[in-house]
Amino acid sequence: MSLTDEDILDADIPMQALAGLAAASARARAAGLPIVIVRDGNLVRIEGDTVTVIKPMPPRIKITNRQPR
Repeated sequence: MSLTDEDILDADIPMQALAGLAAASARARAAGLPIVIVRDGNLVRIEGDTVTVIKPMPPRIKITNRQPR
């Protein structure tokens, strides 16, 4: 299977999403707003220099490719 032009453009989407998330988080922190993220397996709220653990997250589950029936 060869890559089409659309596939090549779509390959950049995950990197754009990460850049957007990083920019939004930086703007929120600069404005003094809290952010909620998963860090080290815990859901945490970061407000200024204060990090508050909200709750531990369950371990990740690996999803295998679905097979046609």
